[in-house]
Amino acid sequence: MDSQKPRSYLGGRQSRDGARRARVRWIHQGAADTTSRGGRRGAAAPDDITTSLLRAQIDQRPLQDEEIVSIVRNWTVGELGTIAACVGILAHYLAEHPSLQQDLRAEPALLPDTIDEILRIHAPLITNRRVTTRPVEIGGRHIPAGQRITIMWASANRDEAVFGTPDECRPAQNAARNLLYGAGIHACPGAPLARLELRAIMQALLAHTRRISLVPGNPPVAEVYPGAGFASLPLRIE
Repeated sequence: MDSQKPRSYLGGRQSRDGARRARVRWIHQGAADTTSRGGRRGAAAPDDITTSLLRAQIDQRPLQDEEIVSIVRNWTVGELGTIAACVGILAHYLAEHPSLQQDLRAEPALLPDTIDEILRIHAPLITNRRVTTRPVEIGGRHIPAGQRITIMWASANRDEAVFGTPDECRPAQNAARNLLYGAGIHACPGAPLARLELRAIMQALLAHTRRISLVPGNPPVAEVYPGAGFASLPLRIE
């Protein structure tokens, strides 16, 4: 373990939760500072994509501070938390499937679709939340407008009616229906970057190793819901 890491990262899940709360407080404080300086939103902020949120409007009204904080927090989680979870999920799956490892080493071009398919099987993002904008009926259930709902991404990507046998890894057959990065107006804007990062990481890992395997007697520890992936993943890398 790196002894130079901040203390908030040491000591297991309790410390990780403390670090998350500290980051949220930091984001809230940043939003408060930005809106208070000189009485003008973003007066001292650089002109970048984050600052653009201060000028954004919905239905002719500016975004509220709470909405800006929520958006920035989602950006941060997507770039850091889910990518870290994805790397662990991919490495674990390959450790459990040595023949797939060899196939990907022999044909790196298979990586992009295979990465998406593995992450369909084992989701890096379990749920998200929405508020309905109009009445809708889904699966015979009526949901009124203004209803807070939880979308279970992991369940949708394992729907037997869509994927047949959801545990089976079939990249080519399942690619068009994979909801890993959302769909429609809710497609993840960071998907191209995430795919690039994960492909580069897995290419490097496979190109510089002969075998990745689990450690006998030292099983992985799954992250606690709503987290995804692994809190601990011992691997033997040769």
